Amino acid sequence: MIFKLLPLLWLIISCAQMTQVPTQDKELAPIQHKAIDPIAFKECMVQLRFFKQLEKLSSNHISIFHTIAEKELCTSHLDETQKLLSGHNKNIGIIFPNSDKEKNLAILKGLKKSHNFSKVFVAEVKPTKNEINKALGNMIFKKKIGLLLTWGPEKMLSHIEKWQAGLGLPTIYINKKINKNPLAFKMYPNKANYAFEMITELRKRNIKRIAILTPLKYQNAQFIQDMKKVFQAAKIEVIFDVTYDSNNYDTMDFACREIFVIDRYKRQVEYNAIYREEKRKANAQGFGLNKNLVFLPAQVKFDAIFIPDNFKIVNHFAKLFQYYQAKDITLFGTHEWRSEELVETNKNYLDGSFFVDFIDSPQKFNESRLSPTLDYKLMGYFSGLVAKHALKKAGESRESVTNALLKMKFSKDKAAFRRNEFNWPTYAFEIQENRFIPTN
Repeated sequence: MIFKLLPLLWLIISCAQMTQVPTQDKELAPIQHKAIDPIAFKECMVQLRFFKQLEKLSSNHISIFHTIAEKELCTSHLDETQKLLSGHNKNIGIIFPNSDKEKNLAILKGLKKSHNFSKVFVAEVKPTKNEINKALGNMIFKKKIGLLLTWGPEKMLSHIEKWQAGLGLPTIYINKKINKNPLAFKMYPNKANYAFEMITELRKRNIKRIAILTPLKYQNAQFIQDMKKVFQAAKIEVIFDVTYDSNNYDTMDFACREIFVIDRYKRQVEYNAIYREEKRKANAQGFGLNKNLVFLPAQVKFDAIFIPDNFKIVNHFAKLFQYYQAKDITLFGTHEWRSEELVETNKNYLDGSFFVDFIDSPQKFNESRLSPTLDYKLMGYFSGLVAKHALKKAGESRESVTNALLKMKFSKDKAAFRRNEFNWPTYAFEIQENRFIPTN
């Protein structure tokens, strides 16, 4: 009886309304006698218990789990149970928090651009365990999703990840950091690709010696520390690494004086020569010379300056550099430079400078390249794209969805994911005549 009913369990789960399993007028199915793989048995038992726990916490009452013993489900009816636990309807589930509306709308807009949403189920939740459990239970038991896509606060994502392995649910996280596990796929700009593009551009320009101006807010940031390690590995010598406070212009001026060696005691011979010339001019005009007004111009003993800060700070530094007469110097930075205000303010001084960014095709969204929400729209777009293709290639089990993600190609020669992190493309942009020009 039970054996004959098991293939119909999909219908039971889909409806989530059945309260008992009828037994009358049915014959008992013969017990399977084939040897059971102990690893398969263990995995089945673990996953089955996760399903039962989620069923309980999400109020999705599926009585089949309570009417048949766990051991019997994972021995006598192992094949049918595995299908029940890992099968899916090629649907995508999306769970996100009911906060940060601008970010949510941007990601969803990108998702819609990549997918027709006909097989996508969305749940906007309060980031509490109870709300997450209900949304997840609905998607697992009723929608039979093959893949989950999510973003939000760390606690919310950590809670989802605790369910993920037990449920065998491949999940794409739009997040900077995720705990590594075989079913977790990170959708975020890839810092390895970013560093590679940065070094490629520096080598093209034969830049071997640099100064770094590090904002205090990023002093301990992992990204900045990683970039400095990359410079070292690429044998790019860091002549100066000076920290400043982005909220204090005096510290920015001090940083300039450090990298340009604006110190008469360190450049005594040069200072004395300038002092004598200025004194001669002052005497010729009949007045004394104030030593504090003797101007010592920038001494530049490096090829470029790295400023990993936003365009407003870069603009202020550019004015300071011009004041100190730092000429013919290349500046380079990060995606935070992406603003037309950067080139509108400084005109031609920044010509030849460059930054590395994550964007290339804003035309997908019919908007300016410099949209502040474009990054999240692209994250949504790429997430939807890989999810759609993974489900198209996948078989009947969620395990096959995971395998499809692992095997997916971003292009002919590049995997979409490396070590479960999206192989995000990066691009360098040079500033020329007050415009951003792609360098490749």
